Amino acid sequence: MYSILLVDDDSSVLLTLSIALRRCGHNVTVAGDGEQALNQLHRQKFDAMISDIRMPGMSGLELAATVRELENPPRIILTSAHYDPSLSPNPAEIAEAFLQKPIEIDTLCRQLDKKPRSRTSFRRHRERRLRRVRRMSRQRLTA
Repeated sequence: MYSILLVDDDSSVLLTLSIALRRCGHNVTVAGDGEQALNQLHRQKFDAMISDIRMPGMSGLELAATVRELENPPRIILTSAHYDPSLSPNPAEIAEAFLQKPIEIDTLCRQLDKKPRSRTSFRRHRERRLRRVRRMSRQRLTA
């Protein structure tokens, strides 16, 4: 079905999710960190990238932001066992979806089967966020 890049520093998560996704008929490539993921992305085209947020070195948020700038980026799904709503940038702003660990494979497969958001919708969302941040900055300066 889909070619998926699975990124996580926890080898047991990589093993469990890769087996489950393969059973669903997907082709899965694994990477243990952000640098390995970028190397794989330069070698092969993927339909989707599923990445943990908290990883040593390059975080999943940094990886997603970098991948989002590629010419034809894959769909991005971020995961975390310990979600912090104060994360910046917010995962929803750079990824198509955020899934809390432990991940239910049915939920993940449903997310993969959803129609992907377009690149322009991400761009519009980012532009709205930048306008909001600028407006808030101006308000702080005048206060």
